[in-house]
Amino acid sequence: MLFNPRDPRIITRYKAADQTINNSIVLQDDNDLSFVVPANSIWLFEARLKCISVTTTPDLNVQFAVPAGAAVECYADIEVGTLTNIRRGIVPINGASAFQRDLINAAEVIRLWGQYIGAAAGGTFQLQWCQKVATVEDTKVLTNSTLWAMRVK
Repeated sequence: MLFNPRDPRIITRYKAADQTINNSIVLQDDNDLSFVVPANSIWLFEARLKCISVTTTPDLNVQFAVPAGAAVECYADIEVGTLTNIRRGIVPINGASAFQRDLINAAEVIRLWGQYIGAAAGGTFQLQWCQKVATVEDTKVLTNSTLWAMRVK
């Protein structure tokens, strides 16, 4: 999608540093990938998460935390490796449950996209993630992972 980054309806966020979770299945807020949503607003969004695990054991859970009463319609696909773009299917994600991904020992890009439908209360649209299996190994969301959103209402 081409857009003007100076358009006030556009929000862009990126990770300035790697973030690591080790031995935890508790969803935690991403340090960088969030933005404030006004009450009753509607947004289109896309997140590109560069992820890696040392082995395939810990894997990854991802979800979006949103204000009470709001809804997220979200889909996911995956790119593996540096030159190969492999779509492993488009996976619908219920806003109340986490997307789970079995990571391999190579950088992957998980693309999440969809629509946020706000409710009477505003708040924060927040990416959260953790390990799928608590393992004393690092699971990382890497530098330059991004989140952008465009307000449509």
